[in-house]
Amino acid sequence: MKYTKIFESLFNSVDYPVFTFRDAELALKKKGITSGHLRLMLHKYYASNKIKRITKGVYTFHDDAIVVGFAFRPFYYGLEKALSILGISEQATNNIVMTTRKVRTGIRSFKAETIK
Repeated sequence: MKYTKIFESLFNSVDYPVFTFRDAELALKKKGITSGHLRLMLHKYYASNKIKRITKGVYTFHDDAIVVGFAFRPFYYGLEKALSILGISEQATNNIVMTTRKVRTGIRSFKAETIK
């Protein structure tokens, strides 16, 4: 209870679309939180569907699948998705995230949407 308001105010905003365990640990360490308590808090948030897991160790408060790319920085969206985000194309598109990092390839699902 002591850290939840601080945690939500820091990471449930437009400025921080995604966060890692390390981000939360660095932000709350000044307030006196221990690693074990933070892990438990993240587990409870995840179990109650307040946060969503994008990939291992990367979480978000947002329901929009557009934030998924932020877990794979540096990244960019595929052409069709980029046009859709800018409002140029009204066609429904798949989220295709491209990155220069070495990540496990494949199709992932986030909120019942497929991300390639």
